[in-house]
Amino acid sequence: MLQRKMTPLRLVSPQGLNGTYRTHVLLKSGRRTFRVPLRTQEGYLQGVYRTPSGEIIEFRHTPKNAVVETLPSRRKMLRSPQNRVIVHGTNPLLTNEGLVAESSSTLHHFKVNPEYMGTGVGDKLLSIGTRALAAKTGKAKTLVTIGVAHPDTAAMLKKRGWFGVTKQDKERLAKLDSWQRSGGFIQGGDIQVSKFHKQTPQDDPSKYHQIEITNPKGKRRILLIPVRQTKAEKALLKEVVLHK
Repeated sequence: MLQRKMTPLRLVSPQGLNGTYRTHVLLKSGRRTFRVPLRTQEGYLQGVYRTPSGEIIEFRHTPKNAVVETLPSRRKMLRSPQNRVIVHGTNPLLTNEGLVAESSSTLHHFKVNPEYMGTGVGDKLLSIGTRALAAKTGKAKTLVTIGVAHPDTAAMLKKRGWFGVTKQDKERLAKLDSWQRSGGFIQGGDIQVSKFHKQTPQDDPSKYHQIEITNPKGKRRILLIPVRQTKAEKALLKEVVLHK
């Protein structure tokens, strides 16, 4: 029996938003309406979904030099780039609760909590991370290096069309299944995998919120909203440039 997948929420009629796109989006699941911030301490919104268990989760991307306000000191600080999935209404940065999945900017670190595996969380997180990497390099080919201690990540990328760069990397990828069945690890260094893709400016998660939604007829589409830089972010980034 196949596991059920997460599903996007329905967009509330734009006529009733009154400029909400500047800071929030209004989304609906069943009879419940959610006012979801486009920007939080956890990053820029890249999707909101309902899990098979009924939880509402948010996908967020934090690009390099994004500015967040930290509590309780209220200091404005730069965040390192990463991709995270959190339960709506939680703040893992403060409570360490509500974190569903996360990956580093280079996809070296990639983790999905076991209870969310098979729901599509990993695929969506990988898509956001890949788009961010492609936007950073500006190339049609994305290269990722995976440590030998993480064969599950390598196997996931292999199943999704990534391939080994060198002959040795291809041989290691081919042996993944047998190594995993024996409970062992891939020996002899890291594996480099790559993938070709088409990239548009709208695919950059540091410049656009790319949110999958459903319309009243149940059809899925992508809602694109440009990321708005805050005054504090512009000021702090200017200060960083001046002090380089």
